[in-house]
Amino acid sequence: MRGMKKVFYLFIFAVAMAFVEAAVVIYLRELYYPGNILEIFPARTFSLFDLYIELGREISTLVMLFAAGMVAARSFKQGLMGFLFTWGVWDIFYYIWLYITIGWPRSLLEWDILFLIPLPWFGPVITPVLIAIIFAVIPGYILLTDSEPGFSIKTLVPIVVGAVFDLYSFLEISLKTLKFEGKDGFIGLVPSGFNWPVYLIGLILMAYGFTGLITKRKKKRRNAK
Repeated sequence: MRGMKKVFYLFIFAVAMAFVEAAVVIYLRELYYPGNILEIFPARTFSLFDLYIELGREISTLVMLFAAGMVAARSFKQGLMGFLFTWGVWDIFYYIWLYITIGWPRSLLEWDILFLIPLPWFGPVITPVLIAIIFAVIPGYILLTDSEPGFSIKTLVPIVVGAVFDLYSFLEISLKTLKFEGKDGFIGLVPSGFNWPVYLIGLILMAYGFTGLITKRKKKRRNAK
């Protein structure tokens, strides 16, 4: 019962936070893409002031998700699971709310600007959603059973390596743009050529590592018997 209550309230918080996030993005689109908020490419750059505000908002969002996960947990490890679960649900419902309110994305393969720290992250909508599903399902199950995740070298290495692979796939366009065209290259940018092989390797590694958290916990229970 404790695990179910924990997951329920974190879920409600994440869904509500997702609507706030979607609302802010809609306002930004109306400001920077007046007349057609469904098209965000070619990209338009923020004013310096708006950029600082947006970076602060992104950091604040992650802080709130982290704090909510920690408050609902009885240990730091469980808190990390709470953070990831909340992040996953928030990210999924962010796109659900955008689709309900403005009809975007029109396809899961539509490109989006995913994040801005330390550089803009670019990728089709389905790419962060698949990662969010891993975050929501496996940490969510661990929280639901009110158990401790089985962190070990065998689980952490594939999770970290997979995260690095996926992070590179999201940042690759920005890194190449900055290298060959400088900051001005982001003005009017239309992303293309997503690095699916690197992304999928990272996704599989992360899925394997997260699944190991559950496997490790089950082995401990059997040994205890």
